[in-house]
Amino acid sequence: MDGNLKRIRSLYRRKLRVQLLNGLLMVTSSTTVAILFASGLESYFKFSPNFRSVLFLLIIFTFSFSIYTFLLPKLRKYLSNPNLDDLKQITLEIGERFPEIRDRLRNAIELAFSVDSQLYSVEIQRAFIQNTFSEFSKLQIENSLKYKLRTKTIAAFLSTTAAAIIALILFPYEIPSAIGRIVNFSTNYKTALQYEIEVKPGNVQIPRGDTLKILVHIKFVSHEKIPPATELFARYFGEQKFEKQLLKQDSDGIFTSIFPNIRNSIEYFAGIDGIKSPVYVAKVIDLPVVQHMQITLSYPSYTKQAMQTLPDNIGDFSAIVGTRANFSIGSNKDLISAFIVFSDSTTQKMQVSGTNASGSLYVSKSMQYRVEIMDKDSIVNRNPIVYSIQALKDEYPICSIIVPGKDLDLSRDMTLPMRIRIGDDFGFTKLLLQYKLTSSKYIAADKDWHSVEIPIGDKSAGSREVSYLWDLTNLNLVPEDVVTYRAVVFDNDAVTGPKSSASNEFQLRLPSLDEVFASVDTAQNEMRNSAEETVKETNSLKNDLDRLSQQLKANSQQMTWEDQKKFESTLKKFNDIQKQISDLKNKVESLTQKMLENKILSPQTLEKYLELQKTIQEINSPEFQEALRKLQEALQSLNPNIVRQALQNFQLNEETFRRSIERTLSLLKRIQIEQKLSELQEKFNQMASRQEEIKKQTQKSDSIIAANRNSLTQQEKDLQNRLKESEEELSSLKQKMNEFKGEMPADKIEKAQEEIRNGDIEKKFDDVEEKLASGNFTQSLVIQQQISSLFQSIKEKMAEAQKQMLQNQRLEVINGLRKAQDNLIEISKRQEELRNSSANVLPNSAEQRSLAQKQNELMQQLSLTAQQLMQLSQRSFAVTPQMGRNIGSAYSQMQQALNNLSSRSAESSVQNQSEAMASLNKAVAGIQSTLQAMMQGGQGTGGFPSLLQQLQQMAGRQEGINALTQQLANGGELSMEQQAQLARLAAEQEAVRKSLSQLASEAKDAEIESKGQILGDLDKIVQEMKDVVRDMQSKNIKPETIQRQERILSRLLQASRSIRKQDYDNHRESTPGEDVVRIGPKELN
Repeated sequence: MDGNLKRIRSLYRRKLRVQLLNGLLMVTSSTTVAILFASGLESYFKFSPNFRSVLFLLIIFTFSFSIYTFLLPKLRKYLSNPNLDDLKQITLEIGERFPEIRDRLRNAIELAFSVDSQLYSVEIQRAFIQNTFSEFSKLQIENSLKYKLRTKTIAAFLSTTAAAIIALILFPYEIPSAIGRIVNFSTNYKTALQYEIEVKPGNVQIPRGDTLKILVHIKFVSHEKIPPATELFARYFGEQKFEKQLLKQDSDGIFTSIFPNIRNSIEYFAGIDGIKSPVYVAKVIDLPVVQHMQITLSYPSYTKQAMQTLPDNIGDFSAIVGTRANFSIGSNKDLISAFIVFSDSTTQKMQVSGTNASGSLYVSKSMQYRVEIMDKDSIVNRNPIVYSIQALKDEYPICSIIVPGKDLDLSRDMTLPMRIRIGDDFGFTKLLLQYKLTSSKYIAADKDWHSVEIPIGDKSAGSREVSYLWDLTNLNLVPEDVVTYRAVVFDNDAVTGPKSSASNEFQLRLPSLDEVFASVDTAQNEMRNSAEETVKETNSLKNDLDRLSQQLKANSQQMTWEDQKKFESTLKKFNDIQKQISDLKNKVESLTQKMLENKILSPQTLEKYLELQKTIQEINSPEFQEALRKLQEALQSLNPNIVRQALQNFQLNEETFRRSIERTLSLLKRIQIEQKLSELQEKFNQMASRQEEIKKQTQKSDSIIAANRNSLTQQEKDLQNRLKESEEELSSLKQKMNEFKGEMPADKIEKAQEEIRNGDIEKKFDDVEEKLASGNFTQSLVIQQQISSLFQSIKEKMAEAQKQMLQNQRLEVINGLRKAQDNLIEISKRQEELRNSSANVLPNSAEQRSLAQKQNELMQQLSLTAQQLMQLSQRSFAVTPQMGRNIGSAYSQMQQALNNLSSRSAESSVQNQSEAMASLNKAVAGIQSTLQAMMQGGQGTGGFPSLLQQLQQMAGRQEGINALTQQLANGGELSMEQQAQLARLAAEQEAVRKSLSQLASEAKDAEIESKGQILGDLDKIVQEMKDVVRDMQSKNIKPETIQRQERILSRLLQASRSIRKQDYDNHRESTPGEDVVRIGPKELN
């Protein structure tokens, strides 16, 4: 029993221990709350010692009351033995856990304390107690019955503990300091603890939206240690309560608070341990801002660009240098200053008026800028936008010479047609043609450029082509001089000054006469060789056609594929020959143009070259081309009969084609000889003139001659070399003349050669060079005179030879034409008689046989006359293709008449005989017209060279009119004097127009214009001139007027130089020749 009671008492004491722990926790919690409460009050209010004593007593009372209430009762029970009631309470708790012994255990405890009771027997009581405790001993009450701390007590303890920890964390200095002051409540702490609080930025103005950074610096007077935290109190305007922030110090001991994006003013102060700083105000203000900006660009006047206003608030722009940019800005506040600040730190002040400001700048270079403004509170705008200005350069003008656009030999007319392309973004000031002599055999080269201003006309911006005819006559160039030239254009830049650009440099070389003649000789020889080769090829092709024709006759029943290919191969060669003829024509045109430009063609030779071009063009006649086409088509059928018929027709046309080429070659050789005679005559004339010039230089004072002695000696050597070359050319010319024995004056050439040999001219040159080198100028003059006389004599002999040759040719042609004319008149007369007889003969009369015989005799006589004209056509252009066509037509009609008479149809032959007479009469009329022209000194082909000369004169007059018109057009508004000058130009232009109109009429009357468009379209030129005159009379000189004048000049120049280039392409007429090709007279074609 004692063990069981001990177990119960042990359980009771365990319960008391838990209750003691609960009481201790309650005491701790209550005391902590009291301490926190008192320290909080002291920390905030900084009480006096008397009040702190109250707080101290409050803490002591709370602590004492808590011990008395929660701890002492439990402690007394724990220290004393438990009584019956205490044990009964434990048994009840055990009974609650173990219901089976609940009441019995309680009763057993009561009986145990009252076992001597008289109510029950002692034995029964002891037995009951023994049984109950025996059963109790078996229970595991220690493990089943456990006592725990109260949940509320734990919560109170944890809450107060957490509050204390938080308070110490938040106020690590204030709470301990306050507790210290409470404990030492009698001590006066006002003099013992003193701080100095420095707050920055203090009273300040801050732009709206900026960040306010507050710095608090604590300085201790009596302590060295800086507190780890301080407090900041702040409130926005309009709020009632200050919001508190606990600030921690940084590594520098500074307490910092940041208010980002501040939108309203703030009041703030800092405090520590009851010490506060003054209240400061951070006043939020609005910065001045550029709310509106507009820029107007005024471009330099020379650019002719209109003023431009940029869109609102667009500050980036590009403008040409010299542009004035006018700024207009508007702000949200009244301003006292405004500046345009550039990236190079320079500034431009603006004029201020209230909230607005204006200013300007000149664009000189690319840069960045910003607009800085200051309001009346001396506040400036912050972070102004940085804009960019891109300064555009006035680009350099462009200039290029597109015509001729290459190095050239200068023609002997000493003019150079030019076309210059210029361009600029804003316009032009002037265009110069610059040149200098860069190479010469006799004088020093130029170091500096010489200039000629070229009229531009329209000087506005853009690209245009300017035509100019450069006359180099006044440069006094001598052969082999080289002139370098270029075009230089200046723009109209009025800001930095006109800029210039130069074209590529080109060279003009004045070839010597020998060089010109040498190139002409080369071209003539090439043409002659080409013509000879073409003749050989056509003869070879004739043999091929004859052979193929024989094979076709031998195989009359069929034609094989191989035969077709042979024919096609032969015909392809004819196509090649046609191309060769076309090339030959182009070469003749080019050579004629070159000789005309270099003025080495006499009018007679020019006319022959023009006729030669026409003759070559007519080789490829429509009849020949049609016959060739039909034969090619016939070959596709492989029908022998069709091919044979087409071949026969082609062979007839081929014979005309071949003989035309032979005629061209013969005429070409004669023209070449004639041209060579003119060439040598000019060469000796040039050498005589040059010798006279050298003699004049030798006649100057001895000092001048001595200085130029080497030059004079060299010039004599040059003449000597030219003479040697001319001697060789004389030999070559005589050899060519020998091909035409009896026709050419080869004896005159021989006499010229003999004079050179007998005159011992080579020795004279050696002597004069020796005299000049030794300074014996007097004797050299004598020899120079002898050489000059010899040159003059040889030149005269060349002139005599040429005159005799032309006279012989003229007389031969006149006699031949007269003979042919007489024969044709006689044949026509007899044909008329035969026609009358045929008209009167009876049908089926035997007399018709006699008439047929007479008709045949007339045909033979006509054929003989045709052969004579054909031979004459090999020597002269006087025999025209029209003569051949008329004779061919007459022959064809005679053939028809003969056929009718042979078939005893005399009545039908009368019509043929009449038509034969008409054709004969036309042939006679053509011959008479040619004879009449030749008797007047011409060749029977019109006055074309004279027409060209008149056109050249008109081109010169037109050039002068153009230049003066452009000068007037460039001067702006015309003065009275300029208006009078314009009226005179209009009258001169009208005079040129009338002259050209008259010239066109004469050309039509002379049947020249119908041959081609060498003159251009004269009617269109006349109409263009009418338009120009109308503009001049109305004083309205427009760019179109200048362009129209340039077209007029270009067409006149083209007409005077092109040698009827388009004549044979566009206006050549042909007459069907199906009958002409049947007999000999067809060869005249």
